[in-house]
Amino acid sequence: RGYAAPEYSWEGALTYKCDVYSFGVVLLEIISGKRRTNMPMLLLHAWELWNESRSRELFDREEAAPRGEVLSGLARCIQIGLLCVQHLPEHRPHMSEVVRWLADTGPRPP
Repeated sequence: RGYAAPEYSWEGALTYKCDVYSFGVVLLEIISGKRRTNMPMLLLHAWELWNESRSRELFDREEAAPRGEVLSGLARCIQIGLLCVQHLPEHRPHMSEVVRWLADTGPRPP
C-alpha cells in the first residue's frame, strides 16, 4: 500500500507512471534508511527538507556522513526520487528518463 501511486490508491486506476511512483518511494526509503510503512510522512518530510535546502537531514544517520562526490550523488538521487513521487502522473518523469539520470548519461533532472 505504501508504494501505490495516488491514482491507484484512490481510484484503482493504473497509469503508465505508477511504476515510476513506486520506484521513487523505494529510492527515498533507501537513502533515508526508513520504510514508508514505518514513517507514513516520509514523502512529505523529504519534500519539506528539499524545499528548505536541508536534504542532508534525510540521509540515513546510521551511515557515515557522506562527503564530496557521494554527497552530490545522494542529493541527485533525492531529487530524482522526489520527481518520481509527484502527485499527478503527468508531472512524473518517464522511467527511461530516470534511468538516464541515474546512469548520468542524459541531461540533468530539472
